Amino acid sequence: FYKQLSKEGEKFGYLVNGSKSWLIVKSEALADEAMRVFGNEVNITTEGQCHLGAVIAGLGMPDLRAEAPQQFATSKSITTAHVDSITSQSTFMAPGESSTEELKKHHQSLKRARDKEKMENIDSSLSPDLLQLVNQSRDKSASSWLNAMPLADQGLALNKQEFRDSLRIRYNLPLVCNNVEIEPRLQPLDNERLYLRSAVTSSEARLDIRAGGFWSRGVTVFFDVRVTHVNFKCYQNKTTSEVFKEQEDEKKRKYQQRVLVVEMGSFRSYVFGTNGGMGNECQRFLKHLADKIA
Repeated sequence: FYKQLSKEGEKFGYLVNGSKSWLIVKSEALADEAMRVFGNEVNITTEGQCHLGAVIAGLGMPDLRAEAPQQFATSKSITTAHVDSITSQSTFMAPGESSTEELKKHHQSLKRARDKEKMENIDSSLSPDLLQLVNQSRDKSASSWLNAMPLADQGLALNKQEFRDSLRIRYNLPLVCNNVEIEPRLQPLDNERLYLRSAVTSSEARLDIRAGGFWSRGVTVFFDVRVTHVNFKCYQNKTTSEVFKEQEDEKKRKYQQRVLVVEMGSFRSYVFGTNGGMGNECQRFLKHLADKIA
C-alpha cells in the first residue's frame, strides 16, 4: 500500500515523506505486524495524532507566528547530538541523555498537551450553540473534506464558492453575499440636474437591490424588480415582450440617470410577468447569475 501510494502520488505532485507519515493502528499486536510489513518506511503508533487541526474542529491552518518558535525549539532539542558531532568533526555521534526517538515522543506529548489546552481555552469562550457545532465537527470523518487532497478527477476539488459555503455550513454561518444590500437608499442630489421630467429626485428614493462587482469588478449595480400582470386590459393589443420592454424603459427614465451621475454605478430594470415570462434584461441577469454560481 505504502509503495503504491508513493508511486501514484508522484503522478499528482504528491511526494510521500515517510518520516512525516503516520500509520495509526488499534493495538500493539497490530503495531508489531505493521512493523514487519512497513519496517522503518513510516512511523507506526497506537496513539491518535493531534497535529491534524481540522480533526479537532479547526481548519488545519496553524498560526505560524506561534508555531514557528515552538517548532524551532523542538528541532534544536532533537538535533543537538547531531550538531555537536558535526561541529566537533567526530566520527561517531555521542549518545545523549535521551535517544532521538525518546526526544521525539517527548515533544509530541508536549504538542498534544498544548493543543488540548488551546482547545479547552477556545471551547470555554464559545457560546453553547457554537460549541455544539464545534463538537459536531470533531466527529469521526466530519473533517475529511478539509484533509483530503483536492484531486479533481476524484471529485475532491472545491471551487472558491463551494469552499466558502462548506465552511459556513460547518460553523452554521449565514449564507449571505458580500457587498449586497436590499432596498438601498440613493444618495441625495447635490446641485445635479436630471434632464428627464419623470426622473425621481426625492431624497428618500430607494431601489430594490444594490450589488458590487456583479457585472464587472469594481462597478456597483442597482436593480429594480417589478412583477406585472400581462393580462390587464390596457395590454390587450401588445405582446408580452412589448409589455416587458415598456416597463423596463419606464424604470430607466426614473432612475438610470440618477444612478449613473450620482451613484457612479449602473442600473438594470428586471420585469417578471404573472404568466411566468420575463423581460430581456431579466433573462440576461439570470443567465449571468447562473454562470457565476456554476
